[in-house]
Amino acid sequence: MRFLWQKKQTAALAPTEPPPAADGQAAAQEEDQPAQLSDLDIKMLHKLAVTYENTVEYLNLRQNPLRMTWVNFLAGVAKGLGFAFGFTVLAFLALYILKSLSILNLPLIGDFISDLLLYIEDVRRIG
Repeated sequence: MRFLWQKKQTAALAPTEPPPAADGQAAAQEEDQPAQLSDLDIKMLHKLAVTYENTVEYLNLRQNPLRMTWVNFLAGVAKGLGFAFGFTVLAFLALYILKSLSILNLPLIGDFISDLLLYIEDVRRIG
């Protein structure tokens, strides 16, 4: 198994030995230095840390049913408000387009649209 900070080995079964150093002390210094992480390794470690934090937060949420219920309730309210707002905007745009089409006096569509708009205005007056 290879970790992110370990370099790939060139040989398939056995690692190659580094060439002998001229000075024994220089070889000891090289072994004491940690391997340098590449930018990709750092990004992967950061992604792993974020995933771990999210997992811990989720497990804490699962252990507290009251908090989980509250979070789900707020999510449901937000979804409901978003649905209502989005539907209102789409209905407004549809009515605006229908009203502009009725002004064009298209033969078949114009009569249908004008009847539909009259019906909507009657319903508004009643309600």
